[in-house]
Amino acid sequence: MDLLFLNQSNSNTVLNMPDGRPLYHVDSPFQMFGRTTNISKFDGRGGNSDVGAVELHGMSSDVVAVWGRDVTPQRQGIFST
Repeated sequence: MDLLFLNQSNSNTVLNMPDGRPLYHVDSPFQMFGRTTNISKFDGRGGNSDVGAVELHGMSSDVVAVWGRDVTPQRQGIFST
């Protein structure tokens, strides 16, 4: 599936299909400490539903939630992030 970014920012954008239909909305509001990125999917009827969220923490473990379930990111090697 090919998706096109509406904006140059990958943290605040809309992902469109090649025909211009919006499919996903990525929103990362400004926060002083930590950062949460929310991903929602357009339903085609003018609404949207939450798909997932990514919480980046500087000093503690990051949290990823997909369809309401927490998924723990795992490191693949000593130098991976």
